[in-house]
Amino acid sequence: MSTISIRTGIYMLVCYIAFFLLMFGLGQGYHSELRVSNAFILLFFMYRDIKEYYQNNPDKFEDYLAGATQGMGAATIGVVGFTIFMTLFFYFNPAFMEVIRQNSVAAPYLGPFTASLFIFVEGVVVALIGSYVITRIVCMRLERKAI
Repeated sequence: MSTISIRTGIYMLVCYIAFFLLMFGLGQGYHSELRVSNAFILLFFMYRDIKEYYQNNPDKFEDYLAGATQGMGAATIGVVGFTIFMTLFFYFNPAFMEVIRQNSVAAPYLGPFTASLFIFVEGVVVALIGSYVITRIVCMRLERKAI
């Protein structure tokens, strides 16, 4: 994993945590619709990561797998870190976990670990699809500039 991915993944993690704590502090942390914001945060940082990777490695320009892998590296740090944070938050804030459970379709099966597992799976799915699409977009833009 490159230093670009590590740095971007840490920025992503800090942004996830800051956004969650801000929304929780404003009393909006209970709205599950805010998960969409996590996807936008993820895609924004993956775009920055992949673009910087290709700018620093122009010889890898046609290697889509390298770009997608780069984006997944950053996403892994951000998503896994946020999953760990949310697991601890759910364990140490049972009232919050109970509100989440009451508003969930999977209520009888939802606990701190399973709720965090949903966060992890959503992050990985968005990262897998997003890393490939973003890699293609970045390569097309760089190709246009090269012409």
